[in-house]
Amino acid sequence: MTIRATVVGAGGLGGPLALALGAARIELAIVDPDAVEISNLHRQIHFTTLDVGKPKASVLAGAVVAQGGSAKGYQLRWTAEDADDISSDSDIIVDGSDDPETKFAVADWAVATGRPYVI
Repeated sequence: MTIRATVVGAGGLGGPLALALGAARIELAIVDPDAVEISNLHRQIHFTTLDVGKPKASVLAGAVVAQGGSAKGYQLRWTAEDADDISSDSDIIVDGSDDPETKFAVADWAVATGRPYVI
């Protein structure tokens, strides 16, 4: 049985969560609208200077895949409007975002669809 999760946020919290879940062979959808910035590197240790300017979600998904996992990155803000397209097959939603609006959107969608979620 394949377990699927959506990880919202690919930064200081979402990054390590995605790497750990990927290592556990959980299939991931990683959602983050941002690109890697030099100011991220001291706290987002899954990125390097070579990643600066690249989409966080795609770089993180590539790292999960490089370690033998399965992941797809989405460079967009997770919203309730897009949630069904991205997360309809996810068994759980893991919120590692740093934005209150996103956190409420994740919680509201998860409750409305009966999906477990972790913040």
